[in-house]
Amino acid sequence: ELIGYENFGYWEFFSAPDGPDVIKNHIESYNDLFYAQDGRLWRFNMCPEGSMRIFVESDSRTPRLPSITKDQWKYRNQVFAKFGLDGPLNYYRVNLNGETTEDDKKIPLDKYTINKPVFLGSAQGDVICVDWAHEAQTRKFCPDTTVVNFNATHWLAAEVAQDVNAALEKWI
Repeated sequence: ELIGYENFGYWEFFSAPDGPDVIKNHIESYNDLFYAQDGRLWRFNMCPEGSMRIFVESDSRTPRLPSITKDQWKYRNQVFAKFGLDGPLNYYRVNLNGETTEDDKKIPLDKYTINKPVFLGSAQGDVICVDWAHEAQTRKFCPDTTVVNFNATHWLAAEVAQDVNAALEKWI
């Protein structure tokens, strides 16, 4: 509501019981979308509920980030073939099915605040983790936050690694 569109619709796909298998059976399409060169695709092909499943299951294709090398893709695909995504996707499952709700209630509100310096690298072109919304949420719980905005879509370490490293070195 705050940003004007649904931005976490992909969580439904990631938490679905068949999500890992669908991704495994359509890995090239999944990789294309998840690491799309044009991050604006996420607005219509990941953000609305059901849209990521449609993109992946239909074996749709789009150019990937050019900064990820063939060797990195080869390694990533080897690791994925061995371990899959079932484990990593548990993050989405437990958050949507409420498994952490009772544990979360045990954390005192005064423990939410981080009173140490915090660095927030923010991607200006990210349509899921919208920069200004991320900044507001971070500042709410981290009063000593340094924000650096980058001209990237989401994957800062892949898209603008040198800029991120320079900003971190300056901050440190």
